[in-house]
Amino acid sequence: MATDDLTAFDRFAQSWRAMALVALIALASALFGAGGVPVMDRDEARFVQATRQMLETGDYVHINVQAVERNKKPVGIHWLQAASVWFFKPLAGSFNTIWPYRFVSARGAMLAAMATWGAGRARRVPRAAGIGASFFACGMLLGFEGMTAKTDAALLACVTVMMGALAHLRLGGAHAKRLTLIFWGAFGLGVLVK
Repeated sequence: MATDDLTAFDRFAQSWRAMALVALIALASALFGAGGVPVMDRDEARFVQATRQMLETGDYVHINVQAVERNKKPVGIHWLQAASVWFFKPLAGSFNTIWPYRFVSARGAMLAAMATWGAGRARRVPRAAGIGASFFACGMLLGFEGMTAKTDAALLACVTVMMGALAHLRLGGAHAKRLTLIFWGAFGLGVLVK
């Protein structure tokens, strides 16, 4: 009886349902309180203000906080936040609502957890991949970074996707060209983000 339960768990851990569960855990962890918690620190306020000014002025190249240029980070995170705010504008109602800016980080946390599951599957140990990705998804630090409108969770997603692609390539995974494109695409996005 126990052997049947173990194989059923292993089958679940290999399925798309396990990846969906890991993604939901990470998204719930990152979005918990994302709309109710005020802006947490001055960096988050600066990221949000710069993106908000991009949306209001229509200038998506120059990063400004009020009248001061802010060229400390590449423009990628601001583009992602601007796209999120435009997408959720019918729900949020204005550019002043914080949670659409934070959704980019929540999505980054979710992608990082999914990539962790995928990288674990490269080792062909589905149980460890599912359990490890689940623990990672509900971790306090990942949830906190996924709830702040900064670059860290988006960069984590890029790096985790890169490492997952490398794990599959290293272990002789099929679709080498696609994995190579995924690696370099995540690398390029990571450079644009931070």
